[in-house]
Amino acid sequence: MDCRTVRSLIHLYMDNQLPSEQLEPFIRHIQSCSDCYEELEINYIMLEGMRRLEAGDQIAVNFQKELSAKLKKQLSRIQRQKRTRIQIVVIGICMSLFGILLGYFEQEDHSQKVMTQQLEERGEHYFYNQTKYYIYEAGSYEPPSLREIIHNDK
Repeated sequence: MDCRTVRSLIHLYMDNQLPSEQLEPFIRHIQSCSDCYEELEINYIMLEGMRRLEAGDQIAVNFQKELSAKLKKQLSRIQRQKRTRIQIVVIGICMSLFGILLGYFEQEDHSQKVMTQQLEERGEHYFYNQTKYYIYEAGSYEPPSLREIIHNDK
């Protein structure tokens, strides 16, 4: 923010009507620019003094310290809110990744169960019939039939 913009926003700041997206740049500029800080300080002393006089409060307050503390407190609150938003986003991303991984492992486990169930349903002779052609197709050896194997095992 430039000095001209900051000076035009001083009255909004004094009335607590400065939009939150402009508050941090406003405060950072005020803290870095002594001319703008002095202008804000003069306005703060005048407006706050008038408000306290109208309310019947005592005016023996150090307005400079009060303004400085107010600016620091507001900047600290803004930074805390930013950190909180970042933490929420990071936690959300981590939870999403955890959910994806959990879903992947659950799907793998389900696939293994389905495959095991299918193998059990096919029966014990399925693999013999499926693999005998691959094992013996290149050679001249003809494998024994399943009946011969079963008959010889008894």
